[in-house]
Parts: sequence; C-alpha cells; structure tokens
Amino acid sequence: MRTAIEAAHRGIALVDRDDLRDPWHEALVTVGRDEVIHGAVSGRVNRVLLDGGLLEHADAAARLSRRLSPGTPAPAAAAWLDGFLTGEALLLVHGDDLLSIIDEWLVGASEEAFEDLLPLVRRTFSRYQPAERRLIGEHLRDLASGTRTFSEGSNDI
Repeated sequence: MRTAIEAAHRGIALVDRDDLRDPWHEALVTVGRDEVIHGAVSGRVNRVLLDGGLLEHADAAARLSRRLSPGTPAPAAAAWLDGFLTGEALLLVHGDDLLSIIDEWLVGASEEAFEDLLPLVRRTFSRYQPAERRLIGEHLRDLASGTRTFSEGSNDI
C-alpha cells in the first residue's frame, strides 16, 4: 500500500494538474489524520504530507508523539515509525524535536517491549546511509548530554 501511495503521489506531482492534485492532497490529509489506519500506511502518508509542505513540522511532531504514546501497542507504534521514517534521514538529522520524541519513546519502553521493538527499529534505521546514522547518533548523544538543545531554528529541513 505504501508503495502504491508513493507511486500515485509521484505520478500526480508529475502531471501537475490542479483537478488531480487537489483531491489527492485532500485524500492524503484525511488519511493522515485517521488514527485507525494501519501505522505503516499512516506514518508514510504523514511523511509525504510533511515533505510536501501540507503538514506543519509541529503537527507532525504531535502526531508522532501520539502514535508513540505509552497507550499504543509497541508493534503498532513501530509500524507508524517505520512508515514515517522511510525515506531521507534529513528529517531526523535536522529535526531535534522529532528525534527527541523517538528517543523518549524508546527509553520509556519496558524491557520486554524494547526487545520486541529493537528488530523493527533496527530495520528502519538500517535503510539510512552510514553517514546519516552517524549524524543521528551524534545528535542523540548531544541531546542526552545537554550540549545540544531543541530550538525552533533547528527543525528547518
């Protein structure tokens, strides 16, 4: 489903016709808001919306936070995260607020949930280039040590 959504999104962007683009964007916004859609699809749609300028960074962070909240079953949260993080790593390299939410979610997971999540999170991050993973690791280290703090200017992509 994610592949079909991405292909349709690219195709509609290439055609660049308002009569196709506007209803497509409305459909994406509707799906992105829906909390019962499978996490992998919802996460991907929210990332497409964010990348396309149809979702504010703060709104994306709020949705990420809700989907990774303690009340969400770990596999559902991991699926949403996987869908959202598929693609460029720049979102995390330059989005300290999003990275902090993910870090807090993982740190706050129970030992059992963490063991269940680890392969899913590892798979998600394995798609990034080594240099991107290194930068994300450095940002996490700096956030944990307090040498880097979130600021409004740091979330520009």
